[in-house]
Amino acid sequence: MRAYHPGDCREMAALFYDTVHAVNARDYTPEQLDAWVGGPVDLDAWARSFRAHTTLVAVADGRIVGFGDIAGDGYLDRLYVHKDWQRRGVATALCNRLEAAVPGPVTTHASITARPFLERRGYRVVRPQQVERRGVLLTNYVMVLPLPEKQPKSTDPARAEEENHSMQLVPIPQNDRTPELLRQLLDVWERSVKATHLFLSGDEIKQIQEYVPQALRGVAHLVVAQDGAGRPAAFMGVEDGTLEMLFITPEERGKGLGKRLLQYGIERYAVQRLTVNEQNPQAKGFYEHMGFCVYKRTDRDEQGGPYPLLYMRLAGGR
Repeated sequence: MRAYHPGDCREMAALFYDTVHAVNARDYTPEQLDAWVGGPVDLDAWARSFRAHTTLVAVADGRIVGFGDIAGDGYLDRLYVHKDWQRRGVATALCNRLEAAVPGPVTTHASITARPFLERRGYRVVRPQQVERRGVLLTNYVMVLPLPEKQPKSTDPARAEEENHSMQLVPIPQNDRTPELLRQLLDVWERSVKATHLFLSGDEIKQIQEYVPQALRGVAHLVVAQDGAGRPAAFMGVEDGTLEMLFITPEERGKGLGKRLLQYGIERYAVQRLTVNEQNPQAKGFYEHMGFCVYKRTDRDEQGGPYPLLYMRLAGGR
């Protein structure tokens, strides 16, 4: 196992072509395989992405028998092993090193063929999807490998057990924020705001609501809390160490979910700052309980509305 060298790219592209046509042939039709790898690989584009990512190659007898690369945000981009080296620990060794190279959870778009291997490693399916290649549809799966999380303590063991296992925190990369997911998160946002932002009128909520999808699409880190059926119950957005959004459905409030999300943001994305409406004292109290303190106040919100904002930062932070 070694790091990628610039001279490896052409051999890796050939391995990619041969592996897809030999190994993935049991799960995809010849037409789908040709659409997947029917044309020549753009070696310059591949080389740029390999240099930008953590890229490893497995070598035996002087030739490459497997390779994989992972982006800094935890996206496992490629993982391919030569057909003659399947089930010999190559993919496992690559994944062990690649997953350890990033601080946060790992996400990937897995083929039908790769899904069982990744599930054995602890990845779980977020959703299946159809992707189009050269006019042909192929099935793959958005999958995530969450990191172990510190769970909230509870004086009720039965309740703590239920909370720890009923909700899964799932980071959503920007290219996976589908219209259906945004619709579900907008519903979470609306119900949360109506339950907590009692100082806003119905018309004001509707006006603000128009900007929420754009914010969800654009925020750097979006983490969704999903129940056992994959339905969003809460979400958090983080940008450059600032908590930009944290919303929870009314029925899930008071169960430790907000604490889990915020602690996750602090640990994984170095959250240090946030703003909260002064007219939302419950939120202010929650953030104070989590170690944040007010350092600035404004009479109006960032859009110029008559809603005072409190700027808070984590004690000891900047």
